[in-house]
Amino acid sequence: MEYSLSVTSLIETDRDGKELRSPVTHVMAEADLGPFNDFGTPTFFFGKLVEVTEEQILYFKYAPGIEILFRGGRYVFESIAPTGTFKLLRTN
Repeated sequence: MEYSLSVTSLIETDRDGKELRSPVTHVMAEADLGPFNDFGTPTFFFGKLVEVTEEQILYFKYAPGIEILFRGGRYVFESIAPTGTFKLLRTN
């Protein structure tokens, strides 16, 4: 199935510890979430980004503080390959 992921990166942290984040980038990903296909937030999952550029993949791999929002859960890329295949790990 295809799912929408919302991706942001860290721009800066002010002296009070408040984070300024980039605008949200929405991307689609193909993934089989098994028992979480319709609802819920798995601890981790594998997938492949759909219709993203090589530049976007490099940004997702190297930009500081990349965070992915999915169904109210916060994730990070544990790994992301040049082909767009990835493993997301939930952080909350």
